[in-house]
Amino acid sequence: MRQVREALREHRFLLMRRPEHLSADQQALVADLLASPPAEVKTARTFLLDWYAVWKDDQGNRRSVADARAFYEAWRSNPVYLAMPTSHD
Repeated sequence: MRQVREALREHRFLLMRRPEHLSADQQALVADLLASPPAEVKTARTFLLDWYAVWKDDQGNRRSVADARAFYEAWRSNPVYLAMPTSHD
């Protein structure tokens, strides 16, 4: 667990980057971090990627306002994200 904690501390900034902004080596590091406990890291990464997807589709095209709003509502009401503790809990 100590190694995972140290790897997360050292490479945490990679988890915030868009996948297309990562090199192949960085993508491998992110995959390793996401495969390790705690599971909340993977949930947080998925949360972030879904947030990025509100604005652009899989091809990188900007979504229409209606599509973005629908995607946002789905993201906002995702039960997995709602179950995560917040800093206010």
